[in-house]
Amino acid sequence: MHGLAPVLHGYRHLDGAPTAYVMEYLAPLSTSSPSEGWKTLHDFAESHDAGKYKNDIWTALDHLLTVMENERVVHGDLRANNLMIKVDAKDSPSTSGAVEGGVCLKVVDFDWAGNNGEVCYPSMRNESIPWPAGAGEPIVIGYDRKLVDTWWPTLISPSK
Repeated sequence: MHGLAPVLHGYRHLDGAPTAYVMEYLAPLSTSSPSEGWKTLHDFAESHDAGKYKNDIWTALDHLLTVMENERVVHGDLRANNLMIKVDAKDSPSTSGAVEGGVCLKVVDFDWAGNNGEVCYPSMRNESIPWPAGAGEPIVIGYDRKLVDTWWPTLISPSK
């Protein structure tokens, strides 16, 4: 709908099991796709020149969060490893499909996602992460932004 996630081709839900989703493949840079590709924001942030794109990445990330809030949907696990950034052959952010003034980001891993207040944090999760609410509690608007606020300030070092 907004181009902020891979295209959903289908899904299947079985009682007592997580919903399985079949989505568009976001291919990495490779010899078969040398001009553009995708990598996690976490991996991109580890590249030596990521700091010079910090404002552009924040523009796209803030846009994504605003769209989610306006649509009343939550993700629950919006960490840098669940965000994909499109890069070009030089490992720079691609502007193809990007929001104005930003980069092209897409969200992945929808295990905990759903409508505001209708989904809950799982009972088993990495407790070293500062989740905005306890296990079993509903995931509500604002929690995704709170989680982003815990990792965003230290993700990318300023450009030298």
